[in-house]
Amino acid sequence: MDEKARPFLRRRSSTTTIILVLVLAGVRGATAAALGAVLDEHEASCEVRPASDVTLSSAPSAAYRSPLDPPLPLSPALGARRVAVVLISLADADVRWTAEQARSIVFTGPRSARAYFEEVSQGRATLQGVLDPEGGDVFGPYVLPVPVADAGCFVDDLTDDALERAAADGLVADDYDTIGFVHAFMPGCASGTATFPPKRGKVWFNGILFTGLVVHEIGHNLGLDHAGAVSLCGARPRTPCVEDGYGDLFDPMGLSNERRFSAWRLYQLGWLSPDEVQVVHHGGVYELQPSALVGGRAPRLILVRSRLFESRFGSFAQWYALETRVATGPFDTFRPGDPVVRGVSIRRVGAGGYSELLDPTPETGVADAPLLPGRTLHDRAYKVRFRTLSVVDGVARVRIKADCRR
Repeated sequence: MDEKARPFLRRRSSTTTIILVLVLAGVRGATAAALGAVLDEHEASCEVRPASDVTLSSAPSAAYRSPLDPPLPLSPALGARRVAVVLISLADADVRWTAEQARSIVFTGPRSARAYFEEVSQGRATLQGVLDPEGGDVFGPYVLPVPVADAGCFVDDLTDDALERAAADGLVADDYDTIGFVHAFMPGCASGTATFPPKRGKVWFNGILFTGLVVHEIGHNLGLDHAGAVSLCGARPRTPCVEDGYGDLFDPMGLSNERRFSAWRLYQLGWLSPDEVQVVHHGGVYELQPSALVGGRAPRLILVRSRLFESRFGSFAQWYALETRVATGPFDTFRPGDPVVRGVSIRRVGAGGYSELLDPTPETGVADAPLLPGRTLHDRAYKVRFRTLSVVDGVARVRIKADCRR
C-alpha cells in the first residue's frame, strides 16, 4: 500500500542507517523456510533460571543502547495532530467523496479516524483542523485538467497543483502535520501511500477512503512500519512457511481494517506509561493484562529478549512483544470465542518499527495465531519458548523459557 514511502526511506542513507539496516537484515534474514516453531501440548523438561525482569522507569534515552536494552520507541505521538484533507477530481474522473463525507470519515463520525486516535490512545492523541479545529479542514474538490491516463501513480505534480488551489481557500501547508489527498481512482495504483519521517506528513488515497486506511497511512507519517505475520513451521515439515508483510489481522498497520493498535504500537507511539511495560531477560512465569485496559495489576505489554547473537556488525538480540486483547469500544469488537481474546499474541519486533505476528498453526490461517492456554510455541530460530498457562478475566499467565541448548 505504501510504495511511495520507500524512496523517502532510501534517501536517508547515513553510514549509521546503513549499518542498522544490515544488522536488521541479519535479524530478519532467515527465510521463511528456515524458521521453526513447535506447537505441542507438553514442554520438554528444561531447567529454568530464576525470573529476572525490570520495568521501564523512565522514557528511554535517544543515546546508544546495548543489545540488552529493548528497542527504542518512536517520538511520542501526543496531543493534537493538525490534519487537512484535499479532494481532487481529474479531467475525466470525479473523486467519489463529497467534502462532508470526507469530514465524517476523518474528523466527525462516531467511527472516524479522530475517534480512533482518541479511543486507542486513551485521550493522549487526536486529529483536528487548523481553520476549524472541531469540524476539521476539508478543501475542494478541485478539478485538475489532467486525464487519468496521464496522471500516473505518483501524483506529486497533481498535489502541488491542488495545494495552489487550496491555498486560495485558506490552506497554509506549513500549518499542518499531515495533508491527505483524496483523488479520483487511478487503475493499477496502490490504494494508499504515505511519507515517513522526517519528511513532512503527506498521504494519498486512490479513490477510496475509510477509517482504517486513514489510520494506516497516518501511522506511516508517525514512523510506523507494516504489521506482518509469519506462519511458522517445524512441527509439520511439509507445511509451507509463509511471510506476509501485511498479514497481522489485529493491527491497522497490517490487514486488521479498523482494529486497535497492538500493544507494541502503543509502546512505539508513547501511549503506554513506563509501569505498563515489563522487560524480560530470563525465564519465568509472568502475568499480562489486556492492552486496552488501564490500572490493573499486570503490565499491558511484555517485551522479551532472546539469547544474544553475534554478527560482524556486533551483538544483537531478537525481541518479542506479548499482548492479550479484550473486546472493547467500537473497534475491537471481538467475539467471546475468538482466539485473540482467549490467548496471547506473540510478535517479533525490533528497531525500525517492524512487527511480525507469529502464527504457529499455518494450516488454519492467522486468525488463530494467538497462543491458547495449554499450548507452547518454540521459536527455534531464536531459541525461545512461550507457553500460555491460563487466561482468566482477560489476565494471562505465560511461562517464558530460554532454550537450554545455548
